[in-house]
Amino acid sequence: MLTGGKTAAKGKYIQIKKKNDIPPVLNATKLFCRFKMDGCAHCVNSQKDWDKACKTVEGALNPECVIAEVETKLLPFFKLKNGFEPNGFPTHAVFKNGNHVEDAQDRTFKGLMNTLRKHQFIKKRTQHNGRFRRRPRTFRRRSFHY
Repeated sequence: MLTGGKTAAKGKYIQIKKKNDIPPVLNATKLFCRFKMDGCAHCVNSQKDWDKACKTVEGALNPECVIAEVETKLLPFFKLKNGFEPNGFPTHAVFKNGNHVEDAQDRTFKGLMNTLRKHQFIKKRTQHNGRFRRRPRTFRRRSFHY
């Protein structure tokens, strides 16, 4: 994990296009990262589900969590504690404090959302957050007059 004086990006989605964007992402407590390659058919096919998942959780990320998308040309600059390197593309990986925890096995929207929920990237559901759960309905008993 880099500590080059940059503060960690918190609670947001970042597309890493330059090597200067990398240090704040690596300092995040929890990182869900997509490694992709230009021209890869699997990357192109799963891009819609990735964009949909990022748009869905946009306002509901925990403050210590970051979601990032990294191109293959920037992999030499993306150095983590345990020397993680993706085996194939796209790779969706979860990191906690710079250590690789798990790869998301499912590239679909549902699979990506399950991984985000499993590792607590999304804030807990509340009744005031209409995006995830509606306010509970109250049941009123009716009294019958005979």
